[in-house]
Amino acid sequence: RELDAGLVGRLRRLSGGNPLALRELVLGAIEQGQMADEDATWRVTATLSPRLHDLIASRIGHLEPDELEVLELVALGEPVALDQLAAVASPTIVERLEERGLVAARDDDGSPQAWLSHPLHGEVVRERMPATRRRRLLRRLVESQSSAPTLRPGDELRLAVWRLELGDTSDQPLLLR
Repeated sequence: RELDAGLVGRLRRLSGGNPLALRELVLGAIEQGQMADEDATWRVTATLSPRLHDLIASRIGHLEPDELEVLELVALGEPVALDQLAAVASPTIVERLEERGLVAARDDDGSPQAWLSHPLHGEVVRERMPATRRRRLLRRLVESQSSAPTLRPGDELRLAVWRLELGDTSDQPLLLR
């Protein structure tokens, strides 16, 4: 049997290289009937099992409203340049999230960026986020990204995707690029 190429990439990204997380992802999908053998190719039709979701949610724990908002911003915009994040949130909040092991600051392309410490955190945070807050936070990301003096590789694509998710097609040159 083969694994769907999209499934392999998704499992790799979600597990973050952690074999135990990979095992839970696969077992949870099988238990819920969300992983099926279609035409000799394994495919997954849904997201996290309730057991894995609860485990990740307990790992995230209780957050103050300002901490949750920063974590949601990072989950939606990952990676988010630290200077861009500082423009919309207090740097001490980012530091607290980093100390708790929820956000990691990395310097992958010459500018420090905020990433979630594990991809599964993003799945849970995005899943629990109300639609209206998601839209409000996406607008904040669009505004801060649009006012950035320089764009890094991938920023223009992320900006276009955020605008499309918001239903904003006003910047057609950006969308065409």
